[in-house]
Amino acid sequence: MPKVSIIVPVHNSEKTLRRCIESALRQDFEDFELILMDDGSSDKSASIINEYRKQDNRVRGITRANAGVSSARNRALARAQGDYIQFLDSDDWLTPDSTRLMVQLMEEKKADMVIADFYRVVNEHVSVKGDIDEELLLTRTQYAEFMMQNPADFYYGVLWNKLYRRSIISRYRLRMDEKVSWSEDFIFNMEYVLHCDQIAVLKAPVYYYIKTEGSLVSQGGSSIQNTVRMKLNVIEYYSDFYRHIYDEKEYARKRPAIYTFLLEFARDSLSMPMIPGTKKLGREGVPVIITDDSRANIYTDNYYLNKFMEKGLHSVSIRNDLTPKDLKTLIFLDLSAGNGMLEELMDFTGMGKMAAASSLSKLKRREFLKSTQKEGENDDALSSLRITEKGENVLRQIRTTEQEADEICFRGFTDEQREAFKKQSRLVVGNIKSKMI
Repeated sequence: MPKVSIIVPVHNSEKTLRRCIESALRQDFEDFELILMDDGSSDKSASIINEYRKQDNRVRGITRANAGVSSARNRALARAQGDYIQFLDSDDWLTPDSTRLMVQLMEEKKADMVIADFYRVVNEHVSVKGDIDEELLLTRTQYAEFMMQNPADFYYGVLWNKLYRRSIISRYRLRMDEKVSWSEDFIFNMEYVLHCDQIAVLKAPVYYYIKTEGSLVSQGGSSIQNTVRMKLNVIEYYSDFYRHIYDEKEYARKRPAIYTFLLEFARDSLSMPMIPGTKKLGREGVPVIITDDSRANIYTDNYYLNKFMEKGLHSVSIRNDLTPKDLKTLIFLDLSAGNGMLEELMDFTGMGKMAAASSLSKLKRREFLKSTQKEGENDDALSSLRITEKGENVLRQIRTTEQEADEICFRGFTDEQREAFKKQSRLVVGNIKSKMI
């Protein structure tokens, strides 16, 4: 059975469907099934799905008469076989490390749900969107209190920035409300959270979201009435959610904060504005130049190796709001075991003296490092610096990326071939080191 079921409802999505499917199939986590639910498309979506189904046995394509996105998701949930459920919309796409990062955190923290940041795409620009500022492991009540502060935020309401346990969905028969076509995903999330003990926060964007313009409200009066009814239904669900979270006394005390939800939705705050840190789409990752392999040499090989390492550290940088050179500072301090000098740190990281000092200062200020330096001690010696538990957590993330890089590098190798290659590589490095001394 697959570890993850990625569910994609599809309806007349021929223009964006290939990008969506490719983003799933190019995940650096490969143990998944991709369930593509064609909800009565009249364009070429069904043939595109069939094309990929023939190419990759992880793809499951299902075509049915149009019944709406909630119905499509429910039918897919009934067929899903993975331990975990991940949702993807057909006009959006995943980051290459999306599934891996969420599965890792789910299993590391033994959580019941993972919630992650995402990229908001507007035309040719992209910005990171999140709401909780730290990687935390939250109880159900703590999560509800965070949500109360910004209840109408997409971060909490949508399905696609989260990873769910299928066992919880199955045990409590959780499904999308097919009678509701406005915030039905938010209702599902609230029902799911009521059955969670712990929720893990991932501070890395895992998804590219494109807001599709449009409105439930049409020109007809009946549509306006229907929209009002659905909004009142969601508000009722929201209020009932907090009645389950708190006892009667606590609910009464927090009622004013809970009821701000009505004001948030009255302002249509689910339509997200652009946020600071916006970048040109395509510049948010690690750029790489692909060269002609026939002209490869030691310099091109080293270029790809460095880019590969940079890519591995990219998600760790984002999760901890540190630069790659900050991470290299931590790596150096770990390798030198307290015996390094500032000059050596500068050489290892490629930073000048002021930049290296600034990196150390930032790491101390944000409690990744602590100093035991006494007055009069040599400032250029790093022996007084200690890596804190917070810093050790970053190093654990880095080691995890090392293990994943190892798996990618040695894909297709037997155990004997892997060990032989590593032995030869150590000999090569030994030869290089002997000429550097």
